[in-house]
Amino acid sequence: MEKIKNLLAAGKHRRIEQFAVMFVALAVALVGVTVGCFAQYMGKSNEDLETTAVWGGKFTTSRTDVTGNVTGVYTSKDKTQALVLLKFEDMSNMSVDADNYQVFLTNAQAVGNGSELKTRPQGSIYMFGSSGYMGIYLYSTQGFQPQVLQVTVRCNQELKESDDSESLKKDYASDESFAKHDQFTLMVNPGASETKSLDCLDKGSGQVPTVKELYNQAVVKTEEADIHKQLDDKLSEMKIALNKIDEYTNRLTNTDNMNVPEPPAAIKGDKIESKKDDDGKETLTLKPASVVPGGYDFDWRSRSVTDGWLDELIKKTDTPNMTYDQYFAEQNKAAKASKDSVTNFDIVWTFSDGAELASLNQESARYKQAQTDVNNLTSAWNEYYQAKVAYQRTLLGQLLELEAEASMVDSSASINTSKDVITCY
Repeated sequence: MEKIKNLLAAGKHRRIEQFAVMFVALAVALVGVTVGCFAQYMGKSNEDLETTAVWGGKFTTSRTDVTGNVTGVYTSKDKTQALVLLKFEDMSNMSVDADNYQVFLTNAQAVGNGSELKTRPQGSIYMFGSSGYMGIYLYSTQGFQPQVLQVTVRCNQELKESDDSESLKKDYASDESFAKHDQFTLMVNPGASETKSLDCLDKGSGQVPTVKELYNQAVVKTEEADIHKQLDDKLSEMKIALNKIDEYTNRLTNTDNMNVPEPPAAIKGDKIESKKDDDGKETLTLKPASVVPGGYDFDWRSRSVTDGWLDELIKKTDTPNMTYDQYFAEQNKAAKASKDSVTNFDIVWTFSDGAELASLNQESARYKQAQTDVNNLTSAWNEYYQAKVAYQRTLLGQLLELEAEASMVDSSASINTSKDVITCY
């Protein structure tokens, strides 16, 4: 009996020892995983610090609840100049005068960021008229190193009664200045490798970029490239629609033996020309026989918004002394008076022998096939027309509006270059 007790006791101690060993092993493994994860996190954070230019791009003003976002961070090649470009979603409650704004800079709370600013830049604030765009221009002879900057923008003239909602109070509860002043914060890193470049920031030491240079290169160029892509996409869509028109016209004529009427005047005679460069890249060009009401026709490939088309287009009208606004008003009037479709439901579709399609038995295979081809052709007519409207009226119109807005911004912009416009702490 005593031996049995000793054996059981030994087994109990052995289990305790085994548990202790397992516990220590698990603890060591957990520490190893934790350390590994932390090291990976630190490595990722340091990598982000080197590359990422925008850390917090969306914002809401603390008292008036106006929203916006950072659209880009631009720097010179030597990293001594930077432009933080942001856009308000609605300017009706924000001042367009740069003198009503000031900026406060400090280092943000981010891994590897350090406790103090690595550079204390000077700068100015650009307000690009009522376009919604604001530019914060910074320069430092030392150059910007990878560091996330907390940028607080304060508006000293409110145009809207303060919003004292609980959500805003919670968002800015840690800083009383947000309750006293209408302001917001951004997190940007001008020293990152992924900042964008602007030619006007590389003019040389002491050469401050002009309003026109900044707006054209940072705003117009980007928006114009986006419109160009949409124009190319629309040309591809129009080419497919013209292919459909050709196909269904051929089916109706040669397979269904039907008399096919001329295409609607709004699309008749239009062509899409295709050219390929040495690399095989295709470029499409619309050769329209007519322009849709309220639409435009000009060469958007060989010139740019900064070159402009409006003056030449207005000179070709019956009122060559019109202002831009008068010209747009006339075009808009013509567009509103036009039809939204070219589908003609009054066409009497007939076969080559003179028999009307509608006279056939609608349950017959002959009728169903011919009617399907008729529907496909008229749908293709309308599909092409809608694409043509989008191309000539909407997208080309957007290029002209961009030109007009750039001209307006150049004359209405303001710059705050006062001594205390940028405060570093």
